[in-house]
Amino acid sequence: MLQVKTEAFILDKVPGYQDEGKISIFSQDFGIMRVIASGLYRPGARLAAWTEPPSWVMADIIIPEGASHTGRLLTLSPKAVFAHLAKAYENLSWYYFYLFLLKNFLPEGIKAPYIYNLWKELLSSESFSDSAKRDLGFVFFTTKLLKNQGFYPSFRYCINCERFWEDEETAYFTFSEQGLICGKCLKENIKRFSSPNNNNSYSLEFLGLLPLKKPLEMPKGVLRISPAERKILQICEKYEQLNHVYTNINSSHMMNDLSIKKARNFMLLFLAPLL
Repeated sequence: MLQVKTEAFILDKVPGYQDEGKISIFSQDFGIMRVIASGLYRPGARLAAWTEPPSWVMADIIIPEGASHTGRLLTLSPKAVFAHLAKAYENLSWYYFYLFLLKNFLPEGIKAPYIYNLWKELLSSESFSDSAKRDLGFVFFTTKLLKNQGFYPSFRYCINCERFWEDEETAYFTFSEQGLICGKCLKENIKRFSSPNNNNSYSLEFLGLLPLKKPLEMPKGVLRISPAERKILQICEKYEQLNHVYTNINSSHMMNDLSIKKARNFMLLFLAPLL
């Protein structure tokens, strides 16, 4: 047995036997873990209040020998509660969608300090304060998560001819290639890129977790990506801090709320073949 003290986020929790329960945590030292805790559902217990997701805590955990993703919680002390997420249904819906992505792309028991710090920055930032920042925060987080896990091609150039984009150049997206393609490559390979069979095996059922105003439809063949949308993707790929992304987006007059929403929708579509 190994007893450790680790900084962690409470991701979610479910009841167990009597007042016991199971908590999913994101530990700074062990990645995503499942831990058992006694008193988790005891009325009035401090542990019950301190383990409401999303919370940031210091936790004492016993980990069995040879197990890196399971354990038992002994005690914990709160570091922060992200009350702004609970203020609106839409905020909580986005939180649980982020959690869905995190659990899909990050294996249990794998230390992931980069993603841990990214998660901390996202939850503590002002990215949930309005719809444009929420959309931009999503593009930023998804870009970094996929790139870190090896699922993300660069959006700085055409993935077919590897030519870097000109400033006002329109790009195109096709599910068969999972990346952006220039107009010249699209024209030369139109039959391959615009085949209606490219997207038959994909669905957008995972979007049921989100309170989207309008349902997204899987595009038939090729999706057009405007220069403004493409630049948003490139800025989110380039900068390592969310506040730097905000600054660069705000300094560009051609990137309005609609462009940011379209970039968000593109990333949602980009996820479809990966989930």
